[in-house]
Amino acid sequence: MTITVPAGTSGAHVESMLEAVRNTGQLSVAGQRLAVLTVGVPPLVSGAVLVDGATPPAGTSPAPLPLMLLTHTGPGAGSVYRIPRGQHHIGRGAAGISLPDPGMSREHALLDVSGERLEAATVAAANPIHVDGRPVRRALITSHSTVRCGHTTFSVAPDNESFPALAADAGRSVKEPIEVPRAKNHGSRATIAFTAGLPLLAGVGLAAATGMWMYLGFSAISALGLVLPLILGRGGRQEYRRALDHAVGEDIARRRRRSPSAAEILVASHIPSVAGDVGVRVFGPGGKSGTPPPESNTRPVPEDHSVWLRLGTAQSFANIRVVPDDPHFSPPPAGWCPVAMDPGHPGASIQGSREHVAALLRFIVMQLASFPGSASAPILLLGTVENLPLSARFLPQVTLAADTDAAMAALKTLRHGRPGTVIVMESPASQENDALLHFIQASHQAQWQVLHCHAKIAGSRGAITLDPSGVAATFESGGERIDFVPDLVPAAVFDRFCRIVAARLSTQEPSNPGALPDRSSLGALLPCGQRRIISRWRSASGKNGLTAVLGEGRGGPVTFNLKLDGPHLLVAGTTGSGKSELLKTFVASIALSAPPEHATFLFFDFKGGSGLGPLAGLPHCVGILTDLGREHLNRALESLRGEIRRREKLFAASGATDLAQYQRMEGSQDSGLPHLILVIDEFRILVDEDPAALHQLMRVATIGRSLGIHLVMATQRPQGALTADIRANVTSSIALRVQSEMESVDIINSKAAASIGVDVPGRAFLATAAKEPEEFQAASLDVPHSSRALTRSEESSPESGVLDLVIRSAAQALREPFGSQDVGSQDVDGSGRTSLANTGAGRLVSIVNEAWRHLGTPSPPKPHRSTLATVHLLG
Repeated sequence: MTITVPAGTSGAHVESMLEAVRNTGQLSVAGQRLAVLTVGVPPLVSGAVLVDGATPPAGTSPAPLPLMLLTHTGPGAGSVYRIPRGQHHIGRGAAGISLPDPGMSREHALLDVSGERLEAATVAAANPIHVDGRPVRRALITSHSTVRCGHTTFSVAPDNESFPALAADAGRSVKEPIEVPRAKNHGSRATIAFTAGLPLLAGVGLAAATGMWMYLGFSAISALGLVLPLILGRGGRQEYRRALDHAVGEDIARRRRRSPSAAEILVASHIPSVAGDVGVRVFGPGGKSGTPPPESNTRPVPEDHSVWLRLGTAQSFANIRVVPDDPHFSPPPAGWCPVAMDPGHPGASIQGSREHVAALLRFIVMQLASFPGSASAPILLLGTVENLPLSARFLPQVTLAADTDAAMAALKTLRHGRPGTVIVMESPASQENDALLHFIQASHQAQWQVLHCHAKIAGSRGAITLDPSGVAATFESGGERIDFVPDLVPAAVFDRFCRIVAARLSTQEPSNPGALPDRSSLGALLPCGQRRIISRWRSASGKNGLTAVLGEGRGGPVTFNLKLDGPHLLVAGTTGSGKSELLKTFVASIALSAPPEHATFLFFDFKGGSGLGPLAGLPHCVGILTDLGREHLNRALESLRGEIRRREKLFAASGATDLAQYQRMEGSQDSGLPHLILVIDEFRILVDEDPAALHQLMRVATIGRSLGIHLVMATQRPQGALTADIRANVTSSIALRVQSEMESVDIINSKAAASIGVDVPGRAFLATAAKEPEEFQAASLDVPHSSRALTRSEESSPESGVLDLVIRSAAQALREPFGSQDVGSQDVDGSGRTSLANTGAGRLVSIVNEAWRHLGTPSPPKPHRSTLATVHLLG
């Protein structure tokens, strides 16, 4: 179920809505009554589980238990069990700790927990258990022991232990071998012994022949000198063996640290224990016993953000080499070690039964969401609703797509950031077509890694094949084949992990509250269900000017007021900086905040309409000029001159000096005289092709200041285009990424815009006459409100005071088009109207027009319609 409600909503209201929609009774969350909780305050946060039924009496939760059993490998990887005092059977049958491991007997092992010791023993007729790699029938277990039953490896850890987080180098490569100095060669021991024995034999012969036993003494001294290297060589060999053993242990620890198990990842989620009986559970901060010391968690993280993904475990040899090289050296065995996939593969296919493939993919998503090198990278899951892991919607970097169109839309939005991972789940035959292949190709072109299930795909250099048993698999890459036991994470473990992460993110403070986001969504800054738009329009007066929401700064939303900061604005930015998107955001935010009778737009789009054209369908838009032909341009300018004369006559007749005074005198609702905003995309073309037209526009800007006529001009080549007229009339400017410090100084009187990186489109600086340049991240119509887009609560609009709440299944939400997945501002009237977030310009135009038709207000007048008839008039 998906419930979307603004933070701060009372639990009582949520409970009443659920009762009306789902006929529920008294609800509780984590043993507390829902009615006394508040949305956004633990435990009522994203991923919370609502229980329908009587609330448990206070104080009935059992106390935390002393031990827990962590499952690291095999078909039940990630499962964690409480083991209180007593006996606990492990097996694949009806055992207290049951795992679907065909390598186990129905009752394979017995754990005997007492107050003094923990003992593991085999059950009669069962296979031996392996403790620390040795087969035994019975053995004492410590927190440093590993126990292997069948294909499953366990460890025991105290429940009250303060576990460390994952190591900073988790997900890093272990390809670099550990070097061990080669032992010095003192010669063959047999040769040395034979050489030392010859003088002794000779001395004995001479002493016997001459009777002079001193010869024997000299011979013994000579032999001792030859035996000395033999003694020294033995010490060197012992030191070499110790160094070799140490290197093997270091390599094993390094592999386990950089490829943590699913249980270690779950433990590192840092969520307090939840009481319960033996079974899968969530527990406090933790990791398995034997996790490396804290200093391994503080080492610097490499700049490379690619991660090695653990697939399972296999019997391996230590990754060691001796220096200088020894051609006869054979690495010693390292036992069962993690098998990881090289991130250098652009893709890999995963084949096997649906159940096993899904379990392995759950483990892969857990790693991508947890490792320091990939936690901020996007993950895109494509598949049918039935096959997608819906719990992944709680993870902030995950996007779920139920069809290739939605996946392609998400990829186009996300590809401007750092590369991520695409996982194509099993899909019906209807999706195995050109559209899917095109999407995979686009993912490769965007430098995303692609994991495709059940089929080998072009561009993949790895193939993972899971055996039907679920406890055997092969990984083939570059002519090399590795047999391993896959780590298959159960759905319940994955669901708990996702909810843990969601709850943690809902309660923790931002790690750097003053940092700018890499992307910003206009839908998040300006929620816009139909009711919200109408409410803002009705409350808009226009007395304080029009305000555009530009994006997010270090202190919150960044806005531009045409009266206080304007009246005109210059926008500059090189190709790919996000200039056209910023213009669309400027127009869209005003259209969402002011009705057409208060604000109208006339677009001059000299890029063929590709920039502002998608917004031409807004009821606020009175025309769009895309042709630079002199005839059309002259007619547009004549239309503007006629509009200026019309306004001057109206002001003179009413005795008003500016638009605000005129609206107060005539009544803002019936004045029929809105603000007219001229938006010019790429005015540099006017400078180069028709300077006279630009001069006339500047004259319009000069005399239109008090008439409510504003200019917003944008160019990607500002140098040489900023004439004296522009500088005199336009005092506010925005600089996105520019090509030189000189251009940056020319626009905002600062060099800062020249240092903006190409990897952050939309990063900009706003300079007004009243303050220093302010850095911000421009909002976009195409950036999703939330990467998971299904459950994130949206703050209610302060203007509307409307509380929108939607209750539906996650599958229903996912089946909607990608552009309407964010339900954060849907209305409760069942009309199906959705928010702007993640919809783009087309969705925006549709929503605004619906609101306009709902009001039934006539369209705003065109500026001097008769002379502008040949220009593309809208409405």
